[in-house]
Amino acid sequence: SPESGETFTRVSAHEILSRSGALASLKGKIVLIGPDFAGLDQHSVPFSLGSQRDLYPGIFVHAQALAQILDNRFFFNWNSEEQFLLLFVIGLLGAAAGWACHNTRADLVVGVGGSLLIVALSIPFFIAHVPLPTALAILSWALSISIAQRIRSWRESSHSQVQPLSGSRVA
Repeated sequence: SPESGETFTRVSAHEILSRSGALASLKGKIVLIGPDFAGLDQHSVPFSLGSQRDLYPGIFVHAQALAQILDNRFFFNWNSEEQFLLLFVIGLLGAAAGWACHNTRADLVVGVGGSLLIVALSIPFFIAHVPLPTALAILSWALSISIAQRIRSWRESSHSQVQPLSGSRVA
């Protein structure tokens, strides 16, 4: 078992060769063999567990990756078509909200909707480890609201400027 807050157990080759108990303690375990050179092959590991060291040997990076795979701690990404469809639907919802909320406070619609988007797009990340394009979704939402409101304003102003023709002529 790991000692002093270490994530993984380290056993030197000298310990394996000099003590029979050290070899027996590895039975049934996954063993990675690699060097630990001071100043060489040292790396920062952002998602380490348990230790406060700054640099880790390269074999530790491999051990960390293996542990993440075995513990099912990795991410799934949507493909480009799925992300496009998500952004398209968010854009359509934003356009509908912008059209419906015409002549109201667009900043309130953008802010509340954007906040709800952040929460909604965070759920798949925390439950299924699926990162979604949150920034693009919020941009799609905000732009769609703005464009829909501008189109509706333009449409209403152009319709209000058209005067119905009457049958009489003014001289």
